[in-house]
Amino acid sequence: RTGAGAAKTAPPRAYCARLQLLEALVAEAGIQPDEVSGLPLELVMELAMACFAHREAEVRESSVRLVGACFTRVGMRRIERYLANLRHSQREVFDAEF
Repeated sequence: RTGAGAAKTAPPRAYCARLQLLEALVAEAGIQPDEVSGLPLELVMELAMACFAHREAEVRESSVRLVGACFTRVGMRRIERYLANLRHSQREVFDAEF
């Protein structure tokens, strides 16, 4: 990345690849503080929710799968706050994943 806008111009498949990598890391390494080597939940969820707003459906779908991986590791109680401001139809997408 060379500038502030560089990340926004990445092709959808680049976003998907990054989200899929994070999904695999969450499944493998877990989430902090439950797993010392795990990923920080706040950063992972903030990225996933930002990508859920992407205009490309494949990016949104990858973000939902990443949130699903986090849900599997830490449960609804720890991810609920990231989903709290979604419209009902958006929330249904996540609920279907869980």
